[in-house]
Amino acid sequence: METTTRQSNGDEEQPTPERIFQVLTAYQAAAAMKSAIELDLFTAIAEGEDTTGKLAARCQSAERGVRILCDYLTVLQFLHKEDGRYRLVPESAIFLDRNSPAYVGGMSGFLSGPHLVEAFQSLTESVRKGGTTMGSEGSVTPEHPMWEEFARSMAVMMKMPAEAIAEIVGAAGMGPCKVLDIAAGHGTFGITIARRNPQAEIHALDWRNVLAIARRNAEEAGIAERFHEIPGDAFEVEFDGRLHGRRRLIGREHLKDALRRRLLFVSVRYAGFSQSVIHPAPPSHIIVSHK
Repeated sequence: METTTRQSNGDEEQPTPERIFQVLTAYQAAAAMKSAIELDLFTAIAEGEDTTGKLAARCQSAERGVRILCDYLTVLQFLHKEDGRYRLVPESAIFLDRNSPAYVGGMSGFLSGPHLVEAFQSLTESVRKGGTTMGSEGSVTPEHPMWEEFARSMAVMMKMPAEAIAEIVGAAGMGPCKVLDIAAGHGTFGITIARRNPQAEIHALDWRNVLAIARRNAEEAGIAERFHEIPGDAFEVEFDGRLHGRRRLIGREHLKDALRRRLLFVSVRYAGFSQSVIHPAPPSHIIVSHK
């Protein structure tokens, strides 16, 4: 978002409140996008339902509501409108058509989901308190359902980083190894290493309800027989024995610090070679050990 200025009579740039207005109304754009994704509006347009009448029938919605939503998305430049017909702009065609291999619309379930939105609605009180105002421990409540939504919604966005991490650590040439994926979520990081290395065994640590989703992803990737679950709290569960020489790879206090900082920690040791990579990422952490 760029700072908006205007020219005065003296040709000096003067600040305007436009950017403040954009921030204070950003929730409207997020809500419109989430509604369009939930209605499968972008997919319907991609499949030729390009008028408000056709879209209303396809989306089982009021024609007036569909017209207002589509016109607003046109203003936001996610749609193009001409002679009463809508079409997708390239960005929407690639990322918001459910039939596209690059579809990312599922992210809305987590990023615009009730757990996060409700938390930000009480942000002022959270700042005063210095912590969450939500019940129990907020998002770190054991087996919180929001992490199920995270695992379902965010996997597609992690495919490219997962491929990059697998390349960085040389997964294909590591030979027999064990991978400990801590706070595994969707499991994409460990699964990607397993796809590249048929001798890699994956040990995924997360809440039991989240691991069920990672297990399904492992099955779809064809590595289920090498995917092992460690249910529990990453700060409490005992996993040292899962990897030979794990204690030499990373200390528990270092690990806790990495978890708290939401960093992806990759530590590799094989054939006498060790490599560590710290990379900013969602809460997922992988340790790889020579078997």
